[in-house]
Amino acid sequence: MEASATYDEDRAICCVHIVGKIANRDDVRATFSQAQPVLAEHGGDRVLFDLRDAELAASTMQNFDVAAEPESWGWKRRYRAANVYSEITEDERFLETVAFNRGIEFRIFDDMNQAISWLSRG
Repeated sequence: MEASATYDEDRAICCVHIVGKIANRDDVRATFSQAQPVLAEHGGDRVLFDLRDAELAASTMQNFDVAAEPESWGWKRRYRAANVYSEITEDERFLETVAFNRGIEFRIFDDMNQAISWLSRG
């Protein structure tokens, strides 16, 4: 898996593009932790994760663990995140539900423009 993070100054959004296989809990955490140094540098709190070129092989329970305990890997509650997938499955909906139930501002999309619009609103 490869991940690269950039900062969109105009929109005040950290953009993380992921390519390759996300196979386990550590990959999921590594994906999310790409944003932290960029957010710290720019004082931002909004993250767009572009997963359209990623192969999602992590289990539902591995995704649950990451969404259930975000502070354990450095995620701050003030962050707002959107994941963009090429296709949304029940696993992605489950991840969104777990995050919501934990008080995390997180949404999933299959349309980049909708994700950017949602992130730009708050």
